[in-house]
Amino acid sequence: NNVAGFPLDEVIEPVPPPPIAWNTQETTVLDSLALVTRPSLRARRNDVAAAEAGIRIAESGWLPSIFAVGLYQYARPNPYIFPQADEFKGTWQVGVSARWDLWDWGQTYARRQQARARSQQHRELLADERRAVRFAVREQLLAVEHRRLAASVAEQGVAEAGAAYSAMQQRYDLGAALTTELLAAELAERTARLRHARALAAYGMAQAALWREVGYVLPQAEGTP
Repeated sequence: NNVAGFPLDEVIEPVPPPPIAWNTQETTVLDSLALVTRPSLRARRNDVAAAEAGIRIAESGWLPSIFAVGLYQYARPNPYIFPQADEFKGTWQVGVSARWDLWDWGQTYARRQQARARSQQHRELLADERRAVRFAVREQLLAVEHRRLAASVAEQGVAEAGAAYSAMQQRYDLGAALTTELLAAELAERTARLRHARALAAYGMAQAALWREVGYVLPQAEGTP
């Protein structure tokens, strides 16, 4: 309580330990999931798509620009009606205009090359991000496996220390062991449980870090908002 900053007389209820997946997870499955759900990769893919759209926009300079023009005039008198009369009349004007800047094709070519270079840059960044994600996922997967094995060893230590404490307590009840020996066995059993609890906590944090690298949000427990 003192280390955690809680009142010294507060009763702390320990939570159940996180479940341990004793079967190792497949690296290829996690890689595929990370490449789909990782937010940074989605952002990189959006950058590539925007750069590809920039190429199409730059290449639009090769084509002529076509405009549709419309005008409705309601006047008294209307100058577009002959003979003119002293009354309100409406007229429509509809037309199409086109412009093709042949002399600007040099600029269009330069803009297209610039857009292609930007697209290639974003593609390289996406490839680098994919490699970094694979490396991070596999590195964290090794950390999870290490913590899993450590939790397994700590669990075996709890079983051995518990058996030793139980045997020492029986010897103490029969008068064949000293009080100091019983207290030492009890301390060893409590220390083994502490190591096991710390190993479980380290495993849970490693597992959460793995899912963070994958880009997957763990579902909330039932009853939580």
